[in-house]
Amino acid sequence: MGRALLATGRPIVYSTNWLGYDSSTTFKFGDLGLNNTNGYNVLDLWVGKVVGTYDPSATYNAQVNATGVHFIKAVALQ
Repeated sequence: MGRALLATGRPIVYSTNWLGYDSSTTFKFGDLGLNNTNGYNVLDLWVGKVVGTYDPSATYNAQVNATGVHFIKAVALQ
């Protein structure tokens, strides 16, 4: 898992699979510096739909296909 910061100040988090077989990745939003107490709408960028609302203590789990990438976008709730 990696983390970067855009020039806009928005963090980018990504998970890629180099293992050659399906695997899962799990993280808490707060561990990535996403600490908005109102939570986040999380959008799956491959299918273009919201997959849920998560607060900073919530755990996100994703399956990543062999040699695949899982892309999500977390939009802070007001």
